[in-house]
Amino acid sequence: MTDEALRLYQDAEQSVLGALIADAQANAADVFRQVKAEYFITGDYRYVFDTCRKMYANNDQIDPITVRSACGTEYLVLLKNLCDLMMTPGHCGAYIRQLRDCAIRYQMDALLRKAQSHVAYSSPLPEIAAAVDQMQSVLAYGNEDSGSDMNELLLDYFDDWETQPEFLDWGFSSLNSALMTQLGQYVVLAAEPSAGKTAFALSAATSLAKQHRVTFYTLEMDKKRLMQRIMARTAFVPLSKIKAHRCNAAEMEAQVRAKAKLLNLPFRIVRASNKTADQIAADVKNTRTEVAIIDYLQLIPPPGPRMTEYDAITANTKALQQLAQLGVCVIALSQLSNEGNLRGSGQIKQDADVVLRLGVPNKDRLKTPEQFRALEEDRLRILKIEKNRDGRRLTLPFWFEGQYQRFVEEWNGFYQADVEKMDDNPYQQQKIETA
Repeated sequence: MTDEALRLYQDAEQSVLGALIADAQANAADVFRQVKAEYFITGDYRYVFDTCRKMYANNDQIDPITVRSACGTEYLVLLKNLCDLMMTPGHCGAYIRQLRDCAIRYQMDALLRKAQSHVAYSSPLPEIAAAVDQMQSVLAYGNEDSGSDMNELLLDYFDDWETQPEFLDWGFSSLNSALMTQLGQYVVLAAEPSAGKTAFALSAATSLAKQHRVTFYTLEMDKKRLMQRIMARTAFVPLSKIKAHRCNAAEMEAQVRAKAKLLNLPFRIVRASNKTADQIAADVKNTRTEVAIIDYLQLIPPPGPRMTEYDAITANTKALQQLAQLGVCVIALSQLSNEGNLRGSGQIKQDADVVLRLGVPNKDRLKTPEQFRALEEDRLRILKIEKNRDGRRLTLPFWFEGQYQRFVEEWNGFYQADVEKMDDNPYQQQKIETA
């Protein structure tokens, strides 16, 4: 960095510490929630910050006198200079943003020099790509995490109680309450052949897009066919009619109404048949995608030459797990092997936070004549939550209407309702039926 940039960096360090010490009651919570010790590249300022952070964790008073006492006599001059700064404690938020910006630029400068040295000395391409990926991560998400001590962890824990947690809406109330999925999780959706995993994924995608930026990466089906399925589900028009362009006036009107529902949703489809996991991750970061859906995992190309299927799938699932750790919800569709396991690598289940298995129930698990009839008509499905790090493991019954590409969750009285034309929310429908 230039001398001018370093001077601005030092000004930011001084301003944050000065505002903190001058008015800790107003500024301490914001400073310790948003600023990390590694943001300070000046050793003495980092020591003062660490001292104040320990005082805050112990509920000690933070002011010019107590900080001088805690830091020791060798810091008297430095602390006097901080207190004499021409800064405004009420502008602490702006000082924090300036310090974070300087910290990111400082780290970017170091990473850029590292990448340039890799290029100059003919380092292997994977090492250059890794350096570039580090820079993208720093730009998108701030400084890399160098760890948190117990005081920081406790501060973050209790600060987190001030905000209401936000869970992803899959479009199915029973699934939402069982999973409690959040951004930053890696979900695998596996299914038996023809069980409807793409239809289920598209249903979830359009629901998730009501609150988050969603990208659907398709490695198998083209955009046109996917959009036909979305329209069939949203408009309640048979897929066969949409594909043949043989809709009557009422069905065309239904599609126009569906268009109004879908218009302006933050939802993208990307044809990703030749994209590696790293390229998918780069697109996610560049577009600030919050929910990435990959259809499907086993079709992602291997990251290197002459890799076995096992090695390729293992590497790709690890890459998707790492992408999720950056704050993205990754939903990867997966094939099953002939034995009924996740095809290709046991690493998939190990990496995932949640594993869902969509399939057809065994006859011995059915209880009512309506369920047996639905099974014979190929309308009955079950969604088994095989792994769930943060919630319950259970099996949920669903009803699948293939011609509309729609899944509907079951409830008491389900088979007495007009399922074909009901709203997607079964609990709202239940209220209508019992009113």
